[in-house]
Amino acid sequence: MNRSQPKPMITVGKFENVDIRVGRILEVSDPVEIADKNGKCRQFRVLRLDFAELGTKKSVGQFALVPREELLNRLVMAVCNFSARPLDEAGQYISEVLTLGTNHPQSPPDQRQAVPIYAHELASPNDEVY
Repeated sequence: MNRSQPKPMITVGKFENVDIRVGRILEVSDPVEIADKNGKCRQFRVLRLDFAELGTKKSVGQFALVPREELLNRLVMAVCNFSARPLDEAGQYISEVLTLGTNHPQSPPDQRQAVPIYAHELASPNDEVY
């Protein structure tokens, strides 16, 4: 499916099953290269997010073009009820939540680098997004 095309319609009930919450970025790794199943390497950052009473969760995302200082301590939106998923064959990089983002304007077309979707400064970790 071409990612620029709209996706099929879903019901509000299906959307309500997605648990999107606000998390605060506590730690940001240096960019790491991870090879996908086809051997194609992409650059990722490992983020550690604070969700207050839900605890801290790790998110591995394609935010390599965003400077560390722009990410650190920012409030972002993340899907918290996906199963943890390894991004590499060895299982070294496991994402526990999916940090939401949009296309980075300087991303190479084959990389899909992103900018996180930031929450408003009045939001707090673990706030629901709806």
